[in-house]
Amino acid sequence: MRNLLLYLTLLPVLTFAQLAGFQEEFQAQLNDSTGKTHYITLFGENSFNSNFPSNQVLSDALELKFINEESKQHIANNLSTTNRLGGILDITLLYKAQLKTGLNIVSHLRSRNLSYSSFSKDAFIFGLFGNKVFEEKTATLSPTSLTQLIHQDIYLGLEKTLDSNRFLIGGGISFQKTSYYRSVSLEHSTVFTAEYGRYLDVEMKYSTTETPGSASNDFWKNNGIGAAINLYAVKTFKNNNKLSIELRDIGFHRFQDVTKQNIDTSFRDEGIVFNDLFGDDNTTSITSPVIVSVLDSTHETTGSSTIFMKSTIHLSYSHQFSDKINTYSGVRQIFPVPYKPRIYAKSYYQLSTMLEVGPSLAYGGFGNIDSGISFRGVLFKNILYTFDINYIERLFISKNSGGQGFNLRISSFF
Repeated sequence: MRNLLLYLTLLPVLTFAQLAGFQEEFQAQLNDSTGKTHYITLFGENSFNSNFPSNQVLSDALELKFINEESKQHIANNLSTTNRLGGILDITLLYKAQLKTGLNIVSHLRSRNLSYSSFSKDAFIFGLFGNKVFEEKTATLSPTSLTQLIHQDIYLGLEKTLDSNRFLIGGGISFQKTSYYRSVSLEHSTVFTAEYGRYLDVEMKYSTTETPGSASNDFWKNNGIGAAINLYAVKTFKNNNKLSIELRDIGFHRFQDVTKQNIDTSFRDEGIVFNDLFGDDNTTSITSPVIVSVLDSTHETTGSSTIFMKSTIHLSYSHQFSDKINTYSGVRQIFPVPYKPRIYAKSYYQLSTMLEVGPSLAYGGFGNIDSGISFRGVLFKNILYTFDINYIERLFISKNSGGQGFNLRISSFF
C-alpha cells in the first residue's frame, strides 16, 4: 500500500523534473514586419512544479540521498487537503512561409511529455511516514491519481492579416502519434490502523489504463493516433500594444491497444504472528501475515480507448511603455488537468541593441507563487533568442519553493 502511494505521487518527479511554464508570445506574434518571407524557430519548455515546498527533497530524491525526518515533516506541514504535482517537457520546431496571396503557411513538429498527479494529504503522509502516525485513526488516501502522456504531432495551418495588418487570425490541424499513456486513479481508499498496529482494515477501489511499453524507451513506438485543432487571434492597437488569445490541442487521442484494470478490494491484515518466541530448540516460529478478504473484485480488459486531449487556453496582453521597456501579462489554463489558471506578468528592459533583461512573477499552475528572470536579444543580426529561467527562488530558499525549469526559444528570419 505504501509503495503504491509513493508510485502514484513521486513517479512524475523521478521521471523528469518539469512543469508547464508560460510563453508570453504566441507563434502568431513572431513574424513581425521584417521584409523576410520565411521564419523558423525552435522552442523548448522544461519545468516542474508543485503546490507544496519540495525542491530540497526533490533534489535529494533524484540524487538518491537520505531524506531525514525534518525534511519529511517540513513537507507534511505544507500540504493542503488536495495537492498537485506536475511537469511538461515540450519541444517544437516551427516553420512559417509568407505566400504572395497574403496568407502565411505555418507548420511544426512537436514532442510533448506531460505528467501530473493529484493526491490527498493523508496519502502523501502515509507514503512519507507509513501508517504509524495513523494509529487508532483512519487514513483517507483518496482521491489520488497519476497521468502520463507522451505524444508527437505534426501541424499544418494558415494565417491571415486583416484590417491593415492590425488583426491576425490563424488556425490549423495537428495529427498525433501517441508513444505512451498511463492513467492510475485511486477512487476510494481508507486504511484503519488498530492500536499498536495489531491489524489494518483496508478498503481500496482503483483503476488503471496503460498502453504497452514504458515511458523511458518507447519514443518511436506508435500506441495510438489523434487529431486536434489550434485557433488563435492577435489584435494590434495603434500604440503597438497587442491582445492575443489562443486555443490549442482541442481534440482527442485514440489508443490502439490498452490494458484496463479495475480493482475493488477490502481486507483485514493482522500482520505477523509469533507462535513460539522461545521454542525448545531455541528457534522462533513466525507465521505469514493473516489476510481476511472481505471483497476482492478484479476486472481486466484489453482493447482500444479514446480520451480528450489535454488542451490549453491562453490569453495575453503586451504593452510597450517606451523604446526600452516592454511588459507582458496573461493567464493560461490547461484542462482537464489539476492545474490552477496560471496568471503571470513579466517585463524587459533594453540594455543594448543585442540584450534585454527583466523579471517575471506568476501564480497558479501546479504550484503557487513563483518568480523568474528572462533574457532576449539578437545574435549575428538574424538570430533571435529568448531564455526564461523560472522559479529562481529555489536558488535561495530551496526548502520553501516547489518548482524548477526554463523556456528557450531560438528563431531566425530569412
